[in-house]
Formats: sequence, structure tokens, C-alpha cells
Amino acid sequence: MKRRLLFSERPDAIRKTGLKPCPFCGSNRVCRHYIMGQNRFAVRCLECGITTRSFLDVNDAVKIWNRRAKDQ
Repeated sequence: MKRRLLFSERPDAIRKTGLKPCPFCGSNRVCRHYIMGQNRFAVRCLECGITTRSFLDVNDAVKIWNRRAKDQ
């Protein structure tokens, strides 16, 4: 079975998606996730499965994902 490279697995993915690595496991395998049927967005780590709550605007989901405790 041929495995497709996920966009967020590329080394330059953080620059292109604006997503920081997972704050729990450190993985760069993170993606913006569209929740069909709800018209909402979330950010999810593909390694450990942690997900933000859902938002109406994808930019809000990215903003929350990138927020870290030391940033406050």
C-alpha cells in the first residue's frame, strides 16, 4: 500500500500552515480539521490525537492551538 505524505509531515509545514508542534507529544504531524455537518474547524495532532475544541473560524482554532502557557 502506497502511503501518501501528509501536508503537515513536511519539514516546512509549520511555516505553511502556521501550526506549532503538539504541546503534549511534540509531534509536527498536526493538521487543521474541518468537521463536516457542523461547519466548524479544529486542530488535531495525528500522533497523540489531542484536539482543540471546535470553532466557526479556522483562524481561531489555529490561534488557540499555537497559544502556550509561557506566552501569557
